[in-house]
Amino acid sequence: MATITREDPLAGINDLARQVAASGIRQVDGNVIIDNRLWDPVSIGGTPVTPTVVNDNLIDLLITPGTPGNPAKVDSRPKTAAFTVDANVTTTPAGTKPTVKTESNAPGHIRVRGSVPADATAPFVATFQVPDPAAFARTVLIEALERNGVTVSAPTLGSNPGSGLPSSEEVKALPVSATYTSPPFREYAKLINKVSHNLGANLLPPLMAVHHGKHTYADGMQIERNFLAGAGIDTNSFTLVDAQGLTGDKATPAAQTELLRHLYHSRDFSTFYDSMPSLGVDGSLADVIAHTDPAAGHIRAKTGTLVGAFKGKLALTTKALAGYVDAKNGHRLVFAIYVNNVPVPSNSVSDAIDLALKANKQLGSMAASIYQNPEGRN
Repeated sequence: MATITREDPLAGINDLARQVAASGIRQVDGNVIIDNRLWDPVSIGGTPVTPTVVNDNLIDLLITPGTPGNPAKVDSRPKTAAFTVDANVTTTPAGTKPTVKTESNAPGHIRVRGSVPADATAPFVATFQVPDPAAFARTVLIEALERNGVTVSAPTLGSNPGSGLPSSEEVKALPVSATYTSPPFREYAKLINKVSHNLGANLLPPLMAVHHGKHTYADGMQIERNFLAGAGIDTNSFTLVDAQGLTGDKATPAAQTELLRHLYHSRDFSTFYDSMPSLGVDGSLADVIAHTDPAAGHIRAKTGTLVGAFKGKLALTTKALAGYVDAKNGHRLVFAIYVNNVPVPSNSVSDAIDLALKANKQLGSMAASIYQNPEGRN
């Protein structure tokens, strides 16, 4: 399901290292420490949500199938001494389903096992979650410094010794040798919404917390709840425990449409609207309807998907679509469509994904019908 990007996952780190070298620094006799104290790190759905993020804190495993019965080629990125890869992936006949599993049986060791079909689009992308983002960032920074002619006496591998940092106020007073400025937030909003970037969504609560002088993910979620209440949305109509939308997060269609109405009147509406997938055009809605469908390009909406258990069996717990329709009659409408607790035909995760994709198309078709017939007349 994943698609690899052309960009260098270490571009930001390499840029910082080049700046350090350009400043005249040629040798680091002490340690290299990543300051990971902007907020208290937390794990959401098994994924670390930390102030330090390099390549989404993932190792990409790029698998190229061979001929059926023969090994597939497995490569990884970014290239770093932080991890070694032990891969044994076979090629199965065209039309079969991939079964790739990544795990770690020792620190710094990634084990890749499974199979990919011969007709899989290469590279087939699997990922490995980096367990300690700060230590990972430290290693790739030291490697980048050395590539740019800066020798470092500290070992490249190992934990990030955050306890050795001076106070945050003392750090702010130190001279700066390199800076990296992120793209504006509107670009991150597009990434989060157009491709359902869960890590990006989960970074928002702690960032909001820091903006308000606080330091925890829970603080940020409370700020979000307060915003919704201030927008006039009934607090009994939603439950929010994380920004990703895992089990435990609930909102009625009425709450969803009330939020969309409120945002329409906000000063930042254009940024929000531009960040959402366009039905039949881009993001997670690009192929939901035909590009030639009359509704294509006239609907901006966000998907929501959750696979879990229902009555003890694997199910599509939730598939949702909500957003704006610029209807054929010239009116802009808000909508929210949910489908819940649809049993998966088997206990297969791949079948659950197939069911989610089918539901996504059905919800997209319903939204396209609203465009064509906004008054609901036959």
